Amino acid sequence: MTPATQDQDVTPASGATMTSRAVDRLRNDILGGTFTPSTRLRIDELKVRYGVGGSPMREALSRLVSEGLVHSLNQKGFRVAPVSVEDLLDITETRQSLEGTAIERAIERGDDVWEGNVLGALHRLEKYLDRNPEISTTKLAEWEEIHAHFHRTLISACGSPRLTTFCQQLYDQGTRYRHLLQDYNIASRDLIAEHRDLVDAVLSRDAGRARSVLKQHLALTADIILSTETNIIEGAPS
Repeated sequence: MTPATQDQDVTPASGATMTSRAVDRLRNDILGGTFTPSTRLRIDELKVRYGVGGSPMREALSRLVSEGLVHSLNQKGFRVAPVSVEDLLDITETRQSLEGTAIERAIERGDDVWEGNVLGALHRLEKYLDRNPEISTTKLAEWEEIHAHFHRTLISACGSPRLTTFCQQLYDQGTRYRHLLQDYNIASRDLIAEHRDLVDAVLSRDAGRARSVLKQHLALTADIILSTETNIIEGAPS
């Protein structure tokens, strides 16, 4: 067997695990605002922060480039993706289109097990909001996990892994905008009613109504972000 060369950071088996761990941790730090928009991401610093070698870290950055959260600087490194009003609107409109299609397909293909999962996801979301009517920044990660699970469950019967992946990436990109705001006004909307209306349309197998309710739900989020603190978006470096 050929001995491993000294510049290898990790063995292949551990490399895959370390890369996945670095992807998850860096994604969370970007979505949570630890790394703000347009921040340069220096591999040497990230290696120390996440305890991984150079190869897994570069692979992690490349994966997040494909998810739209990191930009490659033409062989000159990486930075967190910038933000803009135009980008937020594009994320919202694309998500309305793709997730609307995914919901229509899930309604067409979903069975009783899927319906039960949808009801379970709604119940979990409602119980959480009943206990936490005002979601503080300290509980934002917990809420986001429950909220993301709800939206994943709605489209889980669509039958397209690619469509599901694209929807999740768009969800993450939209999440970053919400987390940029220190005073995102959740109290300004009835989240239980919004998600219940969406489930009612889905379980009634009314694809047109489900798509319309989803479109309104996503548009309201964008409207709140843009009306709350547009300076955070417009003032970000490009």
